[in-house]
Amino acid sequence: MFVSYHRSGGPRPRSDELVEIDDAGAARARRVVAIGRTGSFAFQLDAAALASLRKAVSGAANTPVELQAPGRPPYETEEVTAGGELFRFHPGQKLPRPLYTLANRLRGIAEEAMEHPVSGIELTFDQPHNAVVLLALGAAPVAVEWTADHLAYDLFGSGQALLQSGVLPLGLSPGRQVLQTGWRHAIELTSITVAEDQTFQAKLHFSMTFADGRARDCQVTVIAGKGWF
Repeated sequence: MFVSYHRSGGPRPRSDELVEIDDAGAARARRVVAIGRTGSFAFQLDAAALASLRKAVSGAANTPVELQAPGRPPYETEEVTAGGELFRFHPGQKLPRPLYTLANRLRGIAEEAMEHPVSGIELTFDQPHNAVVLLALGAAPVAVEWTADHLAYDLFGSGQALLQSGVLPLGLSPGRQVLQTGWRHAIELTSITVAEDQTFQAKLHFSMTFADGRARDCQVTVIAGKGWF
């Protein structure tokens, strides 16, 4: 493996984000906690992006860094493995410039990978039908277990004051299921209306089995309406 990035830990549901890029620029990624979509992803870096990454890896070689924990666990850590070296640090700590450049480059690749799903789950908001929608992404089937029978939601006003909280029945059979590409499940918001100046947020907790055979706790979030930015 040419270079890898791993973000893990934190409060439940814990992060377990991984990006691996081989010598030819083939990138593979995993994300278990995210806005929009979780799962496995893969794409090919172009020649310019790979050259830029190689330069960042070379620049970070032999850079000294020590983990600066923010306090008591649980807290997230990030690990970068490159050229036989392991760099471990907290996401919020100040890094030497060469390592900061490499870490940011890898975080960017992780975000780009989200546009190239292999197998995953997406949570979206269907405004015309006033519904939250679950979708199976990618060309490969996705193995999931619905560990909760509901989604938790919050509705915020134009000034971001909390207006309403509650749960939405998931409406799916519990237990392990293998979902094929194109699978879709809609959950109607029968008693909720989201105005343009309001922000709606819903979260679903579930389990997904990845290519390594390990089932991981996942959380996918949808944000609709005005949003936070």
